[in-house]
Amino acid sequence: MDTSGWANVISVAAFFVSVAAGVFAWKSSSEARIANKIGLHLYQRELLEGFLSSLRHLELKRRYIDRETIIVFESQARTAGLYVSKNLAALIGNYYDNCLSIISLEESFINYAETLRQAESEYKSIYAGDAAKLKVESAKTACNGVTQELDRMVESTRTLGQQTSEKIIDEAKIL
Repeated sequence: MDTSGWANVISVAAFFVSVAAGVFAWKSSSEARIANKIGLHLYQRELLEGFLSSLRHLELKRRYIDRETIIVFESQARTAGLYVSKNLAALIGNYYDNCLSIISLEESFINYAETLRQAESEYKSIYAGDAAKLKVESAKTACNGVTQELDRMVESTRTLGQQTSEKIIDEAKIL
């Protein structure tokens, strides 16, 4: 065999080696994509668990949710855009903001209820007049308004939470 024959043999061998390298590289990239998807899924799962925990708390406590339980979910809610679609991240953010609004409304209700208690105490005193009666009526109106707003907010947030949890589950599925 002359020099050109050996060159042809070497080039054919190099061709097969490069094809084999290409196949292994393709397989490796395919496996890397799967590993990345699994890694992303772990973050999505943590997001789902935190979300469901806050939703369960809302459904159990209704309007008496506590700030500490919801604040635990804050970092997951604020970084959701890294792990889920933009629309779903917006829904999660809205849900979290609604939970904070419920807490704020409950705190307002507590303040109004205290004002009502004080006004009723004044009204029952010997020297009470029309001003005290007006203060009681005003405090009752404020309490009723906040109660109605709280009930509306809790129900809309609960509904939003249920819809969002289904979307998180759909988006986080690996298969």
